[in-house]
Amino acid sequence: GDKLHEVLMNFVDNAIKYTPAGSVTVSVAAKPAGMVTVAVKDTGMGIAKENLGALFQKFSRVKGSFLVQPGGSGLGLYVAKKIVDVHEGKIWAESAGEGKGTTFAFSLPIAGPKARPEAKPKLPTPLPGSTAPAANQPATR
Repeated sequence: GDKLHEVLMNFVDNAIKYTPAGSVTVSVAAKPAGMVTVAVKDTGMGIAKENLGALFQKFSRVKGSFLVQPGGSGLGLYVAKKIVDVHEGKIWAESAGEGKGTTFAFSLPIAGPKARPEAKPKLPTPLPGSTAPAANQPATR
């Protein structure tokens, strides 16, 4: 929960930083089927198509981003991708090019990540001396 909030806030923070004038829109949709998609769309600087593929790599910075945010580390989107990957989701960016805004989005399975064997809940063990029935025995009164 908190980590996904970090992803959303990274998207919103970047959209605000790289949109000197215009708008930032956040949307949530239950699509595609079985997924929920969160998108942050801005009307800002945009990103050249050849730079879209590198956005989620470690220490990646788009040309010109140093002029707007000189202190950025290039780790925010990399970390966002790692968080979304752990939740078995997808993350991406779209832009029609420089000066044409950007949309950052991620999709997650609605049911959440697949249960891992070690994450299965264990049946409670009866306390010593209790009269609780065994897991495969019907309860009697």
